[in-house]
Amino acid sequence: MTEQPDPNTGPSRRASALAGGAAGLLALAVLWALSQLTGLTSFPPFDLAERLVRLTPGDVATASIESLGHLGMPLFVGSVAAGVVGLAAALPVLAARFGRSSTTAMVTFGVALGLMVVIKPSEELGVDTAIAALVGGAAYGVALRFAQRRPADTASGDAMSRRAALGVIGSAAVTLFVAGSIFGRLLNTGSPTAGTPIATPDVPLRTPERSSFPKIPGMEPEITSVADHYVVDIDVVDPIVDVDSWTLKVSGLVEQPREYDFEELQAAFPVIEQYSVLTCISNEVGGPLIGNSAWRGIRLADLLREVAPTAEADSVVFTCADGYSVTVPLQRAMEPSNLVAFGQNGEPLSTAHGAPVRVRIPALYGMLNAKWLTGIELVSGEPSWYWSERGWSQTGVIKTQSRIDVVEPRAAGQAGRIAGIAWAGERGVQRVQASVDDGKTWEDAKLRELLSPLSWTQWYIDWTPERAGAYTISCRAVDGAGEVQVALNTPPHPDGATGYQMVTQTIS
Repeated sequence: MTEQPDPNTGPSRRASALAGGAAGLLALAVLWALSQLTGLTSFPPFDLAERLVRLTPGDVATASIESLGHLGMPLFVGSVAAGVVGLAAALPVLAARFGRSSTTAMVTFGVALGLMVVIKPSEELGVDTAIAALVGGAAYGVALRFAQRRPADTASGDAMSRRAALGVIGSAAVTLFVAGSIFGRLLNTGSPTAGTPIATPDVPLRTPERSSFPKIPGMEPEITSVADHYVVDIDVVDPIVDVDSWTLKVSGLVEQPREYDFEELQAAFPVIEQYSVLTCISNEVGGPLIGNSAWRGIRLADLLREVAPTAEADSVVFTCADGYSVTVPLQRAMEPSNLVAFGQNGEPLSTAHGAPVRVRIPALYGMLNAKWLTGIELVSGEPSWYWSERGWSQTGVIKTQSRIDVVEPRAAGQAGRIAGIAWAGERGVQRVQASVDDGKTWEDAKLRELLSPLSWTQWYIDWTPERAGAYTISCRAVDGAGEVQVALNTPPHPDGATGYQMVTQTIS
């Protein structure tokens, strides 16, 4: 049995805690490298965080989003990982306190790691659970025994020996974390659909002939690249869906239930491609959580007509590989602009954007555009879902918004432009106005013709400030139905931010 330090001695408790924390860090580093390089197991702190995210009460989740924004998830995951290291630090102290050996701490930590894996959403007891428990527990035990080696001949030697041991463990942990991250990124740069051909659209997507529009440095590109397109979801780690074994099951209140594999889905219906805006309901006024891409897929309405919904069906539930689901009224789902999408900007969907197949409903915020789609169920009623249960809008219709990206003039008498983008979901934008005097007067902006009624539009005005001083610049849009952007400032929760973006420009 390994000799334990006196539990009543302060320095011994601190030494045990340091040894346990360092050993826990090394165990997590081993599992991190293993998860990134081999995929044989997941990373237990991420799994625990995934479960806690889904158990978080709605008011807590909303408060986190409102106070921390999109830093909330990284901070939360970091806190969970720190908590796991804290557990590792506490175990040898508790073992000594109750007269147990370091083996008890090792077994307890291994079991805890296994439980973190098995409680993650959609997980069952399996090989990855066993690997996390056995490998993680063993790494923890070896490192703990190494850090708790018997004292050297002198007190000074003991201190130096302990510091050296902790240094070795810490260096090994950092090396494994860095190596796992670098090589894991190199090995996992592709999409699960990479190399899998996607069907070409029946009618090729063409950019409409339009009048000239100036190139304005700093303006958002008209088409957002896949790499630059925002990504928001509830997952700590995105699910990797094997396209070869993937199927889409369409069931529920239908006359003809169907199941399609990736090739069958593309071959069964006309393939279309269209430009459309995707934006997040948590986007602040003037925020960056928006993108405009060419999405390729089949019409959702074609798929739904094929399965023949019964008279009782009035809602569609989309289920996803990560356990997420959303509900959309059947009438909304049948709109011709909605896609079951498998391509973005001419390429197969990436993992981050929902590969192999996702839903694209241009009228609705991103939370209703389900990624990693695995099932479509026709139901009666309107079941609640993840975000609606947390106080966010059940319907999620995109509001008319506009944004300022560029203010060129810096000095009085200097000619330049004010420019940005505007969008309104499926309604399109017919007019944008800008003001340089805090909304007292408004000037119609010049618009770039829309790529499609579903896309955003770029806009600009020419401006030559007459005097030095501070100017309050703002913008507003009018949608295709003639409705002016809402002026009242409201936060994103519960149904999307409203208000005009205000930018202060000091002119010399």
